This record gives sequence, structure tokens and C-alpha cells, in this order.
Amino acid sequence: MKKYLICCLPLLVAAAPAPSSDKLKTGQWEESVQNMTMQMDGKTLPKDKTDTALHCVTDKDNDPRVVFANTPEHCKNAQLDIKNGNFTVKQECTPESHVPFREMTVKGSYTPTSYKMSYNIVSGTAEHPMTMSADVSAHYVGACPVPTEAPAASAPSAATPK
Repeated sequence: MKKYLICCLPLLVAAAPAPSSDKLKTGQWEESVQNMTMQMDGKTLPKDKTDTALHCVTDKDNDPRVVFANTPEHCKNAQLDIKNGNFTVKQECTPESHVPFREMTVKGSYTPTSYKMSYNIVSGTAEHPMTMSADVSAHYVGACPVPTEAPAASAPSAATPK
């Protein structure tokens, strides 16, 4: 489940709405995930560590309404409220969706250059549910770094050691 959370963080970041412009500022963002808690079979597993990562938001993923409208197959938005600097999104998925959750709820607040959100993910079966929750905060830090190409591999030497 942690792997899913890490792979989905960029989507959650891109999905965090912005006010009047309706979009996040494109560029590099620093995001922190903290207070992560997993509950399964009556046991709570807190994670005390804060994870921080940098990622780039582009023109393709800075509009939250587009990001949230694109749900995986066999999933639906049961709730999608984005207004006045606040948002609540609830997605529900069937087992046919092949995503590792049945339900995900995200609530938060935003500006064009920062946001805070809390989320709750429910997975597993009805008999053995697992929940995961965490708090996410992020802020714009500047332009995305320009990708650099790896240096070309040098050809093996023609000289043979003796």
C-alpha cells in the first residue's frame, strides 16, 4: 500500500486545486507526507517519519478538475467539491478496477502556490479492511530543473593488456 501511496502522490499533488485561476502554478513543488497511519485487523501502525519529495507540475497536470475527472476504469467520483479555496474528493472503485483501494477521500485547502490535504484510503475486503491516512503539504519552489542527458558511454579501448 505504501508503494501505491508513493506512486499516487504526484496525482494527488496535481489534483490539489487552485483558486480563481483553477490551476496550480507550473514548476517544481516540494511535498511532505506526515502522520501516516495504517490500520489493519485492529492494529494501528503509525509511521513517525516525514517523507519529502520534489516533483514538477506541468501544464498537463495542473488543472485539478481534469485530474479528478479522469478516474480509473470501474471507479467513480462519489463526491467532487472544489470551491472557495477548499476541496473534498471521494473516489469509489469496484474490484474490477485493479487499483489497490476501494475508497479514497481527500480533503484540503489551497492557494496557487501551496496546499494542505488529508486523505484516507480504504482497501482490503469488507471482512479485513485496511485503512491508511496521512497529511500532505506542499509549496511551489521554482522552475523545474532542465533534464540533462547522460554522457555517452566511451568505447572500449583497442589496447589489450599484456
